Amino acid sequence: MNLFFSLYKIPFFFIIVAILTQSIEAIFSVSFAHFGIKPLDFNGFLGIFLFPLIHGSWEHLFSNMTTLIILCGILFYHFHSVSHIIFWTSYLIPGLITWIIGRDSFHIGASGITYSLMAFLIFIGFFAKKRNILAISFAMLFLHSGFIWGMIPQSTGISWETHVAGFFVGLALAYFFKDFSFSSYQIPKKNLYSPHSTTFDDETSFTYTVKKKSQT
Repeated sequence: MNLFFSLYKIPFFFIIVAILTQSIEAIFSVSFAHFGIKPLDFNGFLGIFLFPLIHGSWEHLFSNMTTLIILCGILFYHFHSVSHIIFWTSYLIPGLITWIIGRDSFHIGASGITYSLMAFLIFIGFFAKKRNILAISFAMLFLHSGFIWGMIPQSTGISWETHVAGFFVGLALAYFFKDFSFSSYQIPKKNLYSPHSTTFDDETSFTYTVKKKSQT
């Protein structure tokens, strides 16, 4: 359980807020879509910070959250030393790009984050050329081989612009960190107690040793 919260602290908070947002919409029959990204609209600029938390339906929400849980698990464990940078860059930059290039509509959903994380995990192995990381990239490519279809312009309500923006942000992140020495998450070791007890203040240090009872 401690491992779960250590790895998923940020994603867990994000998911909870997204679920609460969708719950409020469902309970009170309201829509927060107008808080999404409205391209080239100053009022819609705030959506860059809010649009990943807003979804069109429960199906839309759970589709993104399921993918996000898997991707964040891999990111925060295997690339722990840069995981926060990757996550927050994937959160903000795809939204900014969508605000610039998107259609005149409200863009919502966390797919920009998922596409960015997915692209990073797919390409980092090929750029870094390290065997263990390359294995992760091949696994991601196999599991998400159909991602390309979400980047094709469509007449439906799918924000392909957000997908494209997330993909290229993840690609850029993979190239930027290709020479970085990654460190994975280390499970904290439990404190080991010894028969030695030490106290310290500014003036004196006292140490004593617990003697073992002699056996008879």
